Amino acid sequence: MNIASKAKSVFRGAIGLSVVVGAIASTDAAAEGGRAHAYTATAVCEAPLPVYDATLRKRTRGILNEGSSPIFISCSVPGDTVGDQTTGTLAVYFRSFGSANATVNCTLNAGSRLGGAGTIAGSTVVGAGGDNNIIWSNVDKVTYYGAYNVSCNVPGDIEMGMIFLSETDDGNAL
Repeated sequence: MNIASKAKSVFRGAIGLSVVVGAIASTDAAAEGGRAHAYTATAVCEAPLPVYDATLRKRTRGILNEGSSPIFISCSVPGDTVGDQTTGTLAVYFRSFGSANATVNCTLNAGSRLGGAGTIAGSTVVGAGGDNNIIWSNVDKVTYYGAYNVSCNVPGDIEMGMIFLSETDDGNAL
């Protein structure tokens, strides 16, 4: 490759990077007043004790319970400190790899140890080979610095997958 070819390649790369940065900046500007985050369960969730990890498979898109007994999986999802206290929406998605319907029971705990917390239960039936979710809307995280913590009793052959958090702010600080 000669010098002219290298220069053209670097120039094209710089233009491509500028386009990507510009797209991100315009997305950020359009998102004033709200913010949404997507997490995989593998990033923010764990079994309560290492002994339970024996039948949990941490995969790219989620955590699959490969055992026959339900296992609690707990997730800690950070809230945004400038978001409104009562506008959080949290959604947890599940997928079945089994041949029977399964019920997933979860408890959402929002808040902090210092400012207090609230608890909301949720449940869903995941059809054989299907997908389903639990969505909590307008969650009160009790304090502006609160976080969202969810613990689910996940049956065998069920994968806890994506977790979505959306928060808004009336003052457009987000």
